[in-house]
Amino acid sequence: MNQRIVGQETLNYRLRPNHSGVCLDLWENDPDASPGEASFRFFVTYDLKSTADAQAILDNYLVTNRMDQAIPSADQEVTPLHLSTLVGSTAVVQ
Repeated sequence: MNQRIVGQETLNYRLRPNHSGVCLDLWENDPDASPGEASFRFFVTYDLKSTADAQAILDNYLVTNRMDQAIPSADQEVTPLHLSTLVGSTAVVQ
């Protein structure tokens, strides 16, 4: 289940390894979606060479759209790769 901060738009992301680097999925939930409709405003997947490329895309999206943070996916089947999720912070590598 993804978190959403009331009164603020929140970007969700999932980062997973692939054969050439990493895949970055980005989406915004749509709280106004009716049953049977997509529960997100958009969903996009990027195939990238590195987590640095993924971080750059995430940072750019947050700044461009004046968003404060991104929420990592709670998908248990995804290998946990971490990005910094707040504008101006740095990633913690685990």
